[in-house]
Amino acid sequence: MSKPRRSPLLSSSLEMMLHAIEHLKKGTERDMGFAVLHADNSIELLLKELVRSKGIRVMDTKGYSLAYYKCVDKLIKVGLKIPEIPDIDLLHTERNNIYHLGNKPDKEKAEWLVYDVALSLVQRMCKDELNYDINTFSKEFRLSEETMQDIELTRNQIVNQYLSKASKALNMELFEETVIMSYIGIEALLRGYVSAEFASSRMMMKVIKEKNIFSQGLLAKFEALRNMRNFVAHGMSRVDEKEAKFALGVFKDVINEIGLPLDIKCKTCGIEFNSGIVVNRKTFKTTILKPNKHHCPRGHLHTYDKEDYIARL
Repeated sequence: MSKPRRSPLLSSSLEMMLHAIEHLKKGTERDMGFAVLHADNSIELLLKELVRSKGIRVMDTKGYSLAYYKCVDKLIKVGLKIPEIPDIDLLHTERNNIYHLGNKPDKEKAEWLVYDVALSLVQRMCKDELNYDINTFSKEFRLSEETMQDIELTRNQIVNQYLSKASKALNMELFEETVIMSYIGIEALLRGYVSAEFASSRMMMKVIKEKNIFSQGLLAKFEALRNMRNFVAHGMSRVDEKEAKFALGVFKDVINEIGLPLDIKCKTCGIEFNSGIVVNRKTFKTTILKPNKHHCPRGHLHTYDKEDYIARL
């Protein structure tokens, strides 16, 4: 029996993902940027393949292919759920920062964006929507257990990096970038520690309200930030220093209100992992954390006291 044929779009998407992994394995600073660029390109090609598979035209009447978010909008319109959208927003934003601003992601961020965001989405979408196992395309898509464990440890560090980027952008008077970094940092925090599941960014406000994630005061501030971000992202507005400070302040308020994800360092292997405990900053200073038992991702069980917990953000 012959192997099922792949469309050129799907083949190109998987080839780009392989290129991303190849650059990650080379490990140089230069390769980290190329890894993210190729991973984002892989997602864009996959989105177009999904659009095509739904019987929707990928090309417009002028001969141009659908843009990244046009594909997303069309897929959502036909009922396809993409809960990973907040994560691919981070990937696409990082791609733009690399391509347009010369940013250079470090190895930790690049690995998270390629493995945990891009490859994870490609694997799921190919299986669920295209009935295709990408492991038949290349053995490189089979990640080791150790790699998968390491990936799970990085989301809080990603949030912290966006907080740092937003603060740095403000100091450099890059006010529009401050707004963008603050907003996507909040999205990353919501995805990682509140377990908010939303099929698109447009549904995020609905989920936040239904689950009472924010207090009324913070909800109003976040809605204002979201509107500001939308205007900036579409080139419809400039931002001044006061507005940039407001955006960063909302980011910090969200961190304080939602809570700090507490990490632990394993007493056997030294690996740092998320404890599953979340407290706000004020509570962490005053609360008494009784000895708690935790398994690290590699299976070691120990008892930990309050001084063992690490509040990252």
